[in-house]
Amino acid sequence: MMEQGNYWAVRESAEKGQTDSGKPCVVVEFKLTHRAAGKEWVPLDAEVNRKVYFYLSDKAAPYSLDKLERLGFLGDFDTMEFDGSDGGACELVCNYETYEGKTREKWDLSGRGGSGLQEVGSDVVRRLNALWKQRAKQQGSPAPPDPPPQPATTAAAPDGNGIPF
Repeated sequence: MMEQGNYWAVRESAEKGQTDSGKPCVVVEFKLTHRAAGKEWVPLDAEVNRKVYFYLSDKAAPYSLDKLERLGFLGDFDTMEFDGSDGGACELVCNYETYEGKTREKWDLSGRGGSGLQEVGSDVVRRLNALWKQRAKQQGSPAPPDPPPQPATTAAAPDGNGIPF
Protein backbone atom coordinates (compact mmCIF):
# COMPACT_ATOMS: atom_id res chain seq x y z
CA MET A 1 0.00 0.00 0.00
CA MET A 2 1.09 3.56 -0.69
CA GLU A 3 1.59 5.88 2.27
CA GLN A 4 -1.25 8.25 3.03
CA GLY A 5 -0.57 11.73 1.70
CA ASN A 6 -0.45 13.87 -1.42
CA TYR A 7 0.96 12.68 -4.73
CA TRP A 8 1.65 14.26 -8.11
CA ALA A 9 0.15 12.25 -10.94
CA VAL A 10 -0.42 12.22 -14.68
CA ARG A 11 -3.69 11.00 -16.17
CA GLU A 12 -3.21 7.81 -18.19
CA SER A 13 -6.74 6.81 -19.19
CA ALA A 14 -10.43 7.18 -18.39
CA GLU A 15 -13.37 4.87 -18.87
CA LYS A 16 -17.06 4.90 -18.08
CA GLY A 17 -19.01 2.04 -16.59
CA GLN A 18 -21.25 1.07 -13.74
CA THR A 19 -20.83 -0.54 -10.36
CA ASP A 20 -22.14 -3.99 -9.49
CA SER A 21 -25.20 -2.25 -8.08
CA GLY A 22 -25.85 -0.45 -11.40
CA LYS A 23 -24.64 3.04 -10.46
CA PRO A 24 -22.79 4.83 -13.28
CA CYS A 25 -19.21 5.91 -12.69
CA VAL A 26 -16.06 7.13 -14.39
CA VAL A 27 -12.71 5.55 -13.52
CA VAL A 28 -9.60 7.60 -14.24
CA GLU A 29 -6.22 5.90 -14.03
CA PHE A 30 -3.20 7.97 -13.04
CA LYS A 31 0.54 7.38 -13.04
CA LEU A 32 1.99 8.61 -9.73
CA THR A 33 5.37 10.31 -10.13
CA HIS A 34 6.08 12.28 -6.91
CA ARG A 35 5.05 12.39 -3.25
CA ALA A 36 4.71 15.58 -1.20
CA ALA A 37 7.28 15.71 1.60
CA GLY A 38 7.11 18.94 3.55
CA LYS A 39 7.45 21.78 1.06
CA GLU A 40 8.86 19.75 -1.82
CA TRP A 41 7.96 16.92 -4.17
CA VAL A 42 10.09 13.80 -3.92
CA PRO A 43 10.21 11.52 -6.98
CA LEU A 44 8.93 8.01 -6.37
CA ASP A 45 11.45 5.19 -6.74
CA ALA A 46 9.16 3.59 -9.31
CA GLU A 47 6.11 4.95 -11.09
CA VAL A 48 2.90 3.43 -9.81
CA ASN A 49 -0.59 3.55 -11.31
CA ARG A 50 -3.71 4.12 -9.24
CA LYS A 51 -7.38 4.59 -10.12
CA VAL A 52 -9.78 7.28 -8.91
CA TYR A 53 -13.49 6.47 -9.03
CA PHE A 54 -16.01 9.23 -9.74
CA TYR A 55 -19.48 7.93 -8.91
CA LEU A 56 -22.37 9.46 -10.83
CA SER A 57 -25.41 8.46 -8.78
CA ASP A 58 -27.95 11.22 -8.21
CA LYS A 59 -26.34 12.12 -4.86
CA ALA A 60 -22.70 11.86 -5.93
CA ALA A 61 -22.94 13.34 -9.44
CA PRO A 62 -22.66 17.04 -8.47
CA TYR A 63 -19.37 16.38 -6.66
CA SER A 64 -17.97 13.99 -9.24
CA LEU A 65 -18.85 16.21 -12.20
CA ASP A 66 -17.07 19.13 -10.51
CA LYS A 67 -13.97 16.98 -10.04
CA LEU A 68 -14.07 15.75 -13.63
CA GLU A 69 -14.32 19.35 -14.78
CA ARG A 70 -11.24 20.21 -12.67
CA LEU A 71 -9.42 17.43 -14.55
CA GLY A 72 -10.35 19.02 -17.90
CA PHE A 73 -13.08 16.56 -18.89
CA LEU A 74 -14.82 17.93 -21.98
CA GLY A 75 -18.24 16.56 -21.00
CA ASP A 76 -18.71 13.93 -23.71
CA PHE A 77 -19.15 10.52 -22.10
CA ASP A 78 -19.02 8.88 -25.54
CA THR A 79 -15.43 9.96 -26.23
CA MET A 80 -14.18 10.42 -22.63
CA GLU A 81 -11.80 13.17 -23.81
CA PHE A 82 -9.99 15.74 -21.65
CA ASP A 83 -8.72 19.15 -22.77
CA GLY A 84 -5.06 18.29 -22.14
CA SER A 85 -4.08 21.87 -21.29
CA ASP A 86 -2.37 20.67 -18.11
CA GLY A 87 -0.78 17.64 -19.72
CA GLY A 88 -3.06 15.49 -17.59
CA ALA A 89 -1.13 16.36 -14.42
CA CYS A 90 -2.81 16.93 -11.07
CA GLU A 91 -2.44 16.39 -7.34
CA LEU A 92 -4.06 13.35 -5.75
CA VAL A 93 -4.50 12.40 -2.11
CA CYS A 94 -4.33 8.89 -0.69
CA ASN A 95 -6.24 8.03 2.47
CA TYR A 96 -7.05 4.70 4.06
CA GLU A 97 -10.53 3.35 4.62
CA THR A 98 -11.84 0.12 6.05
CA TYR A 99 -14.22 -1.84 3.85
CA GLU A 100 -15.58 -5.27 4.78
CA GLY A 101 -12.99 -5.47 7.55
CA LYS A 102 -10.01 -4.72 5.31
CA THR A 103 -7.95 -1.54 5.10
CA ARG A 104 -7.48 -0.23 1.58
CA GLU A 105 -6.31 2.88 -0.25
CA LYS A 106 -8.87 5.47 -1.26
CA TRP A 107 -7.70 7.94 -3.91
CA ASP A 108 -9.24 11.32 -4.73
CA LEU A 109 -8.32 14.70 -6.14
CA SER A 110 -6.53 16.87 -3.63
CA GLY A 111 -8.62 19.67 -2.21
CA ARG A 112 -5.65 22.02 -2.41
CA GLY A 113 -6.45 23.59 -5.74
CA GLY A 114 -8.69 23.88 -8.75
CA SER A 115 -11.85 24.45 -6.74
CA GLY A 116 -13.54 26.71 -9.30
CA LEU A 117 -13.77 29.58 -6.82
CA GLN A 118 -13.30 33.19 -7.83
CA GLU A 119 -10.20 35.03 -6.61
CA VAL A 120 -10.55 37.33 -3.62
CA GLY A 121 -8.96 40.72 -3.16
CA SER A 122 -5.86 41.34 -1.05
CA ASP A 123 -7.97 43.11 1.60
CA VAL A 124 -10.02 39.95 2.10
CA VAL A 125 -6.85 37.84 2.26
CA ARG A 126 -5.35 40.12 4.94
CA ARG A 127 -8.57 39.94 6.97
CA LEU A 128 -8.71 36.14 6.69
CA ASN A 129 -5.03 35.80 7.63
CA ALA A 130 -5.60 37.97 10.69
CA LEU A 131 -8.67 35.96 11.63
CA TRP A 132 -6.72 32.69 11.30
CA LYS A 133 -3.80 34.00 13.37
CA GLN A 134 -6.18 35.23 16.07
CA ARG A 135 -7.90 31.85 16.16
CA ALA A 136 -4.56 30.02 16.28
CA LYS A 137 -3.39 32.17 19.20
CA GLN A 138 -6.61 31.51 21.08
CA GLN A 139 -6.41 27.77 20.48
CA GLY A 140 -2.63 27.47 20.59
CA SER A 141 -2.58 25.57 17.29
CA PRO A 142 0.01 26.18 14.58
CA ALA A 143 -0.95 27.17 11.07
CA PRO A 144 -0.76 24.37 8.49
CA PRO A 145 2.34 24.28 6.28
CA ASP A 146 2.17 25.65 2.76
CA PRO A 147 1.81 22.99 0.06
CA PRO A 148 4.91 22.32 -2.02
CA PRO A 149 5.10 23.84 -5.52
CA GLN A 150 4.36 21.60 -8.49
CA PRO A 151 7.18 19.16 -9.22
CA ALA A 152 9.32 19.30 -12.30
CA THR A 153 8.01 16.54 -14.48
CA THR A 154 8.96 14.61 -17.55
CA ALA A 155 5.39 14.35 -18.83
CA ALA A 156 5.17 15.13 -22.51
CA ALA A 157 3.14 18.04 -23.79
CA PRO A 158 -0.28 17.11 -25.22
CA ASP A 159 1.13 17.21 -28.75
CA GLY A 160 3.61 14.49 -27.76
CA ASN A 161 6.75 16.43 -28.62
CA GLY A 162 8.36 15.60 -25.29
CA ILE A 163 8.51 19.15 -23.97
CA PRO A 164 7.67 19.21 -20.25
CA PHE A 165 4.63 21.34 -19.40
